[in-house]
Amino acid sequence: MRFVGTNKNLTAESQGLYWRYEVKIRELESAIGSLIGVDGPLYAVRRQCYIPLERNMISDLMTPLLVLEQGKKVVLEPEAIVDEAPTTRTGQEFNTRRRITLRGLIGIFSHRRLLNPFRYPSLALQIFFHKVVRWFVGPMVIINFFTCFALSERLFFRLFLVLYVLFFMAAGFGYLSEKIGRKTIILKIPYYFSLVNFAATMGILDFVRKKQAVSWKPVRN
Repeated sequence: MRFVGTNKNLTAESQGLYWRYEVKIRELESAIGSLIGVDGPLYAVRRQCYIPLERNMISDLMTPLLVLEQGKKVVLEPEAIVDEAPTTRTGQEFNTRRRITLRGLIGIFSHRRLLNPFRYPSLALQIFFHKVVRWFVGPMVIINFFTCFALSERLFFRLFLVLYVLFFMAAGFGYLSEKIGRKTIILKIPYYFSLVNFAATMGILDFVRKKQAVSWKPVRN
């Protein structure tokens, strides 16, 4: 999948940057035949490998995982291309990331046998580090921030606390620059990092509260 028109604003540009990072990970996973996430708008599954999913699960994550569980390979075909426009509004991207996290957690924990490292050593590690840890970055950052605050009498933790404050100030300024229609490139990473991980954290809370996301209105073209 290629994002097009990513120069519209900070939100769109940030998605383009994030996607380039994600594509590199997928290329490495594909090289070992174990791609654990596919592009929702464009993927194919052999009929005999396809396993129907519940409507509350995210298909472009769970379908390849269930194929891999069968001992088959999932690979990236670089010459199969689909163009997609990124979301251009903070609220739209927030809701998208929140929903993806919720549906991903529902899928993973409905098939939690895949997280068993004794049964699926390589696959379990991939799921844990590529997906689960990424979803829980927000809570880990919050815990780490307050840990640094509690230990701030020590220089090491005080320095990290200052870095946290500066980073989230930059994220806040990025949000404000987005609101007024200015693209401040230096704020792109802290802005999008904070947006995505706040959304994922809310998705985790939705999962804990047993919320469902079965249908929604697409915001990308």
